[in-house]
Amino acid sequence: MNHIKIEPKTYFANERTYLQWFNAATFVVSAGIAILEISSKAMRIGIIMITFGFLMALYAVLIYYYRLWGLYHRKSQIYYDPIGPILMTIGLILAAIVSFTY
Repeated sequence: MNHIKIEPKTYFANERTYLQWFNAATFVVSAGIAILEISSKAMRIGIIMITFGFLMALYAVLIYYYRLWGLYHRKSQIYYDPIGPILMTIGLILAAIVSFTY
């Protein structure tokens, strides 16, 4: 069995990352709700942004618990995700472009 020493700052870093992702998801959902309230023409865009925000929140929760499980069981796994942040950033950029055009 691996006896890897895990510093408390590692848990805090995981929690900080989760909070940042959840903050971004809250912003996207809020922007989607604002678009829904401002314009009836942009209803689809608002719904898409709200859905994307909820998917971001789900991603944040899943990654947080996956990493927490790995830390708790002291698994030597890969804790970084090279694909998720890129996809979320592209989605955020598209959401911002769409929200500014309507």
